[in-house]
Amino acid sequence: MSSVEVSKLSPQEVAQLSCTYAALILHDDGQDITGEKLSTLIKAAGVKVESYWPKIFAKAISGQSLSNFFNFGGASSGPATATPAAKETK
Repeated sequence: MSSVEVSKLSPQEVAQLSCTYAALILHDDGQDITGEKLSTLIKAAGVKVESYWPKIFAKAISGQSLSNFFNFGGASSGPATATPAAKETK
């Protein structure tokens, strides 16, 4: 979706992106992610979404760790290892 103009997005895509960005802002600020807070940020941005979107989005991510989900901080799962080359048999 990043290569598509916002005006060409469906209302559902706009709502999803708006909720995602609002959730990331709240997370970055160390706040709880609630439907009310998502709605406030979305309205402040001048975006119109159906009132159920922020509530559903907040409920969907409730209890989830966004830091772990997005792997903030650039942590990796471990060092890359080289795979040994296969030996040729004659």
